[in-house]
Amino acid sequence: MVTSELRESVEKNRVVNVKRLIDSGVSVLVTDDRRNTPVHMAAEAGALEVLQLLSDTGAPIDPPNWIGQTPLSLAARNGHLRVVKYLCEHGAVTHGPHLNTAPLSAAAAAGHLEIVKYLVEERRVPVNSLERPFGATPLFLAARFSKLEVVRYLMDKGADPNIANAQGETALGRVERLVHAQPGKPTPAKAELLNGLLACLGGGDAKTPRVSPSAGPPRAPKSLLSHLIKPRKEWHFWQ
Repeated sequence: MVTSELRESVEKNRVVNVKRLIDSGVSVLVTDDRRNTPVHMAAEAGALEVLQLLSDTGAPIDPPNWIGQTPLSLAARNGHLRVVKYLCEHGAVTHGPHLNTAPLSAAAAAGHLEIVKYLVEERRVPVNSLERPFGATPLFLAARFSKLEVVRYLMDKGADPNIANAQGETALGRVERLVHAQPGKPTPAKAELLNGLLACLGGGDAKTPRVSPSAGPPRAPKSLLSHLIKPRKEWHFWQ
């Protein structure tokens, strides 16, 4: 089992501490209760130097955790480009039917455009690759989380906005749901974002916006707790 000392040393990129623990007999294959290895923890935290040490000591760089996430997916989700490059250069799997929350999808959903570009342009990850377990494309996920720059980039690279997820919903359909779900007229910034997404996905003309902004002051934001409490069917492992 991963100790608190090992976790803290890995996540804070304390190479000397991690080396001391390994030299004292701690296995690089040890896992926590979710089958995350020290490599998962280093990748998620962006601890590149510790990751290099673990790899040099013989730790596998591509193990799945309890829900099939690899260290590369965690690094992509958290925006750690240097770690993403290191893992890819050392043989990490970038896409395929056995990956859960695949790296390109994770980066697209989180809006990490540089990682999206690297995976598409340097690692040749297909832009229409489907993500498990919900069968969504990177474009769908970028649209779902309103990452306009990523949506624009993927569309420029040939992403298909008409590919539906496992529930039969397309990227455009998801954005239209976001528009209809607005409790009132959105702020000017939100209206501009929604109109931009619709225009990118073929659901409107940027010169004739479909979403009109509110003329009044912005509504008070919902509490963080209200965003975290969701029906189980809408949970996603990287949310």
